This record gives sequence, structure tokens and C-alpha cells, in this order.
Amino acid sequence: VNVLDGVWVVIGKIKTADTRRVVCACVRGAGQVALLPLSDTVSSLVWSTTAAEARRLVALPPDDFTNELNHVLNCPSSEFLAARDADIRDNPLALGVSQVLKRMRSTVDENFASDLPKPPMALSVRERSRASFPLALANADMYVRPRVALAGDAAHKVHPLAGQGLNLGLGDARELASTIAKSHELGLDVGDIHALMAYERTRQRAVLPVMAATDFFKRVFSTSDPIVVAARSLGCDK
Repeated sequence: VNVLDGVWVVIGKIKTADTRRVVCACVRGAGQVALLPLSDTVSSLVWSTTAAEARRLVALPPDDFTNELNHVLNCPSSEFLAARDADIRDNPLALGVSQVLKRMRSTVDENFASDLPKPPMALSVRERSRASFPLALANADMYVRPRVALAGDAAHKVHPLAGQGLNLGLGDARELASTIAKSHELGLDVGDIHALMAYERTRQRAVLPVMAATDFFKRVFSTSDPIVVAARSLGCDK
């Protein structure tokens, strides 16, 4: 198990004023914030940050936490641009990249900004729903043993970026069900290790590239390197 460089996540259930079921995800500094709709007015919050900041967020009074979440979700792009400019002003190469991307972003904004959904407004955080824990990147060496098969978080753990952990778990369940069904149709023991190995081979080939990709994007979004920050800003300011 590889704990992800001291990265922690704050979770909770948020009541929102927006009745649209729109997934909202944004990058703020070294962390990411995502709201995943559970119903028309309730979303699941995933907020990755440092250990100290996670403890502070969980300890905040509910109203203060809600206000801080709204600030993060709706903070004007100009504030982040100003911070980036301060970070890169002493790096000519990064400054040049940033200026080019700003012109490109301006063109994108003129054509598409009006079509982009606005972040939902958080009204409150459900009582006793907040918690925090460290993130880890892990993959079991083997998914199967005789009459045993691992799936979902029991088999692998990834950063909660774009909901890929859930997608991988659903893929595991589908492939395991298919493997068991095939064994049953052929009159084989569904718990036989040789039959289950087909499940392991298929899912390992699917899981490992996704784990590598999510870890890569997590590192890209978390870095403070001015060149990387300038390059990613084109698609992340909105």
C-alpha cells in the first residue's frame, strides 16, 4: 500500500440549492473538490487536501464549513490567475507558456463559457456526515484464491478522481459474474482457481492502466511547478 504523499480526503453529504444532477469537480491549489449527486438536492462531497487541512475542515462548525465550500467552488478565476502570476513571474519560460495559454483560454471562454454549468450552491452539510482519512494507492498481488475472489476496494484502491474507483469496482463485479456464469454453463466448479484466474487476468489488465492514469493526473493537479500549473490552467479555470 502506497499512501499518497500525505494526501487526505474529507467526505460528507451536502444539501444543495441546485436541482440539476450535475457532477462538479474543480482543482484548488494542491487539492481537488468534487460534488457527486445522490439526488436532486443532495450530493456527496470528496475534498482532497493535506492532513492538517482535513482536520481543520472536519472540526469547523457546519455553517463555517458550508461557507468555505461555497467560496472554494465559486472563487473567481481572477484570484487563481493572480496567484499563478505571482508564482511564475520569476520564470520566463513559465510566464511565456502562461501568456499563450491565457490567450487560448480567452478564445475558449468566448465560445463556450455560456454553455458551462455553474457550480451548485451548498446550503448545508448533513450532521455527522463529515469524516477524513488518508488516501492510498494499492493493488492486490493476486485477486483470486481457491473459492475466493477479491473485487472493488478489496482488490485495489485509487485516488477518488473522476469516480474511477467506483467504475473499477463495477467492472470487477461484471467480470466476476460473467466468469462464474461461464463456469456454471460448462459444468465446472465455479470456485476452482483455474476458472477464477480468467477473472484476475482480465481485471488486472483493466485496473493497472487506470491506476497509473489517475495517479498521474493526481500528481499533475497537485504540483506547484509553475510550468505544469500554466499548462493545465487552460482546462481547469472554469
